[in-house]
Amino acid sequence: MTDRKMSEAIAELARKTQDDEIQWIPSDDIPAHLTQGSEDVVDLVYTAEYQNKKFRIYKRRYKDYFNWNKSFRWETMLVFELQDNLGRPTYKFPEVSEIYALWDAIQAQTSGVDELVGHLTGSL
Repeated sequence: MTDRKMSEAIAELARKTQDDEIQWIPSDDIPAHLTQGSEDVVDLVYTAEYQNKKFRIYKRRYKDYFNWNKSFRWETMLVFELQDNLGRPTYKFPEVSEIYALWDAIQAQTSGVDELVGHLTGSL
């Protein structure tokens, strides 16, 4: 499948999230395999189910090492994947920019910011 098709599919998931057709659940239970054997940090994990498929998206921070001066800097990436019933990854989506729009939609949905803004502006 092409990155273009993946981008369209992920953009559609973001739209369905904004329309509350897909409900994301924040998870404090970070599977050990996401950080085991590394210095990676996983802060936020969200899961959802759509069309009998289980999705997981999370923000991963990792050290990017520079051999020439023996230093590193922390980098961040979003990982979006399908998972099985035991939480094991079965497919990792390619890193396309639409994942960031999906992440923003998930954060807006789970934080309740829309309701807060509605109350503050009197539009609810």
